Amino acid sequence: MALVKKGAPPALILHGRDDRTVRPWNSRALAEALQQAGSEVRKVEYEDIGHTGLVLAIAGPLRWRAPVLQDILDFLARFRG
Repeated sequence: MALVKKGAPPALILHGRDDRTVRPWNSRALAEALQQAGSEVRKVEYEDIGHTGLVLAIAGPLRWRAPVLQDILDFLARFRG
């Protein structure tokens, strides 16, 4: 968060509420710092997902766990040229 500067690109911050590796408050603080610097931020927290579960939910067989891939695609679609 100390490196957040004005002019940062839009950010998508995804976090599992069951993450015990990186606590959710870290993502919340980063999102707030980016917003205060004027960056567009979309922050999504997923219930019942941990640190690796969030990444695994991108894989076809595990997409039922959380709409991580769709959230990423929707975010990227907003900034397509």
